[in-house]
Amino acid sequence: MIKCLLLAALGGSLIGYATMTTRDCPLKKRHSRKDDEEESARELKARLKALELQTRVDSLERVIEDLKAAQQGNTQQKQI
Repeated sequence: MIKCLLLAALGGSLIGYATMTTRDCPLKKRHSRKDDEEESARELKARLKALELQTRVDSLERVIEDLKAAQQGNTQQKQI
């Protein structure tokens, strides 16, 4: 249970970080097309990193679920 909560918190904070880094700031002045392209590239990299981390969190959650199911299966076999 605690592991699931930690993973959920980690996933939420990672998504929040990626959203924060890709958000456009209205006070930011744009100087050139090159700056726009560089900013776009940074946003894409941040989104990709967030997606990779979310994929890892999802796979860890599946592993935890599988381990819980296996543990419950072992408990039921011992009772028989």
